[in-house]
Amino acid sequence: MICLTSTAIFAASSGETELQIQKFRFNRHMKLGFERLVIEFANKGAGKSNPVIRLVPDSAGKETTVHVSQATLVGAIPESAINESYVKKSQYFGPVSISSDSSNGFEIRTFIKQSHSIVDAFWLEKPSRLIVDVFPKTSDRAQGPNM
Repeated sequence: MICLTSTAIFAASSGETELQIQKFRFNRHMKLGFERLVIEFANKGAGKSNPVIRLVPDSAGKETTVHVSQATLVGAIPESAINESYVKKSQYFGPVSISSDSSNGFEIRTFIKQSHSIVDAFWLEKPSRLIVDVFPKTSDRAQGPNM
């Protein structure tokens, strides 16, 4: 019998933070009319900078890609568990797809149930977490993340 194993090696560029998904949660904020997905990370390396978030919506208004640069995603990605946690509760969030194949960070592709809903994302520290909000243009949340 021959047993082959493969070991993945993740190397972060200098200054990049190595992150591992630790936990996640989904919340519906009915009063303000938006939904929030929070992905919390454990820092696994000695990165010196906070990740940079950039949003790229598609022209059809059905999805937005959240690019997270200056960070490397390591470890298991519980994509199906994240999707299953809100699939029956969400009015705006469709499934998310997480890719760590980017040479400069990682990406979270966010599908939207209602066309032309707005996706916003930002980074918070202590603990390290990515916040992704989805809401219609008429939501109070459209006025800014501090609502």
